[in-house]
Amino acid sequence: MVSIRLGHIKTHTPATRVLLVGGLLILLLAAIRLEAGYLANRRYFKTINNGITALHQQRLADAEHAWLQALIQNPLRPEAYQLLSHLYLQTGHPEQAIPLLSHLYALAPTTPHVLCYLAEAYALTGQEAKLLETARKAVKVEPDCPRAHALLGIAYGNQQDHKEAISELSRAAALAPNDVKIATSLAQAQLDDADLDGAANTIRGVITRNPNYPTAYYVLGWDYARRDPTPSNLQTAIQAFEKLQQLDPSRTDAREELGRLYLLSGNNQKAIAVLHKAWLQGDRSAECAYNLATAYRNIGDRLKASAMLQQYQRISSLTARYNTLLKRAVARPNDIATAIALAQAEVEIGNHEGAVKIMNSVLQTAPTNPIALKAAVEIYKGAGALATAHFYQERLHALTSGDSHK
Repeated sequence: MVSIRLGHIKTHTPATRVLLVGGLLILLLAAIRLEAGYLANRRYFKTINNGITALHQQRLADAEHAWLQALIQNPLRPEAYQLLSHLYLQTGHPEQAIPLLSHLYALAPTTPHVLCYLAEAYALTGQEAKLLETARKAVKVEPDCPRAHALLGIAYGNQQDHKEAISELSRAAALAPNDVKIATSLAQAQLDDADLDGAANTIRGVITRNPNYPTAYYVLGWDYARRDPTPSNLQTAIQAFEKLQQLDPSRTDAREELGRLYLLSGNNQKAIAVLHKAWLQGDRSAECAYNLATAYRNIGDRLKASAMLQQYQRISSLTARYNTLLKRAVARPNDIATAIALAQAEVEIGNHEGAVKIMNSVLQTAPTNPIALKAAVEIYKGAGALATAHFYQERLHALTSGDSHK
């Protein structure tokens, strides 16, 4: 606190006294303001620390609540914006991080890595144009930031600009040589550019540093799966995908490829085991059915081979019809019959969410079309939206009842 002895004022002239008293009032007001600011900041940082403690104790909702309170207590400081946005990024809610990071950038554009995290949020929400624009800004603002270069490389890769992707990811890897995620992204970019040897060298370096990193084996498996199917290449690819399954059984996207590789290597029983599991878990592609049919035929099981061949033909026919409908829907966006047929095809291939989106659009355009209402009832039932299905069933009933009285 500022301390002034009032007795000293008496030795000055009236004019001087006025000035000094005025100065005293200003100093007192400033002191009050400073103390109030100190108390406010003390409350603010106490709230921030409460959130950090909650985070360390895995009480994520409490951490979020504390930092939202801090944001209200002092909306001009950056800490709450940073902590909240990082929490949302780490817990799978990047869409909630975007307004916080955007506001922080407008409020304090020199905040370290604000553009990097904003670019990451755009990447996680599939906003490709904003990802590219923001990552470019991030690289200019922080040219020595490996995250900025990595995100820019990923943005270029998404645009199939493999040369620029490799260039930026190489720069990121040089700035952060121990970051296995950046190195793995570089290997993936090299693989996309058909640089199989370069990708293999990069990803083997990742495995040397972290032999239990599942994604590294995913990239290595695909690298050797794309090479000539020599016994050596097949074995390397198979071992990589087997290791992936051991480390992360939830990664089912490479299971069908592993079955194909078993088939190529002559191990029909393993191929059947892997492909049949993939089929039962919903991976019902034409390739999976064809490879299963081939494996069954190779071991002399003609009945199962014939059944899977029929599945292959059915899926191939459905895929061809779906692609035709999709092209027609693009060419005729207002054709309700085509849109309904496309939604029904989505159901047949197991994409109920896609079917619902199409029907939502159709029903906005034609809310009283009886054909659309009938299709909607079946599609919403199939998607498990029973209340919505009942709603459209009632609407259809009211519509047809009204027609019958005419």
